[in-house]
Amino acid sequence: MELTEIWKQVVGFEGFYEVSNFGNVRSVDRYVKHPRGSMMLRKGKPMKQSKNKHGYMDIRLGKNGIEKAYLVHRLVAMAFIENNENKPQVNHKDGVKDNNKLENIEWATRSENRYHSYRELKADCWLRHVKGRIFFITNGTQTKRMVGDFVTPFGWKIGRHNGYYGALKAKVIQ
Repeated sequence: MELTEIWKQVVGFEGFYEVSNFGNVRSVDRYVKHPRGSMMLRKGKPMKQSKNKHGYMDIRLGKNGIEKAYLVHRLVAMAFIENNENKPQVNHKDGVKDNNKLENIEWATRSENRYHSYRELKADCWLRHVKGRIFFITNGTQTKRMVGDFVTPFGWKIGRHNGYYGALKAKVIQ
C-alpha cells in the first residue's frame, strides 16, 4: 500500500512554507509586494535541503527579511506529532539522521534519546568533554568521570572508534 504525502503548515511560518509526512519542505503560493508597490504572485516550489556538519538535514527558511536554518526532523515533528510532555529532542527511531519520515521520528528527552542509541542502535558509549582534561563517559545507564590521553576533546562522540575502546585505555576515576 502506497502512502499518500500529507502537507501541513510549518509552525511559525504559516502561509509561507509547508512540511510533509515524507520529510519534504516546500514554499506555498502567496502574494508579495513588488518593489514598485504592486502585488505579485510568488509561486510555491519544493525546497532544497542540505546535510549539516552533524549529519542532519536542514533547510533555510525566511520571513520578514530574516533567514535561518532549521532541522527538518524538528519541523516534521512540530507539524505532525503532539508534544504534550514538552520533550525537547526529536529521536530518529532507526538511527538514520537523514530519514525524516513521520514514522521514523518521535519526541524524546535527552536521556531517552541516549538510551535509545545505546539499547536499540548498539552504540557503545558517549564521551563528553567538560574542560581541560576532564571527560565523562556514559553508556546510557551509568556515568563515570575519566582522564587520559585516549579521549578526544570534541564534545559527545558515539561509536567504537573513539568511545568504548578509547575509554578502556583511559584511567577511570570512581
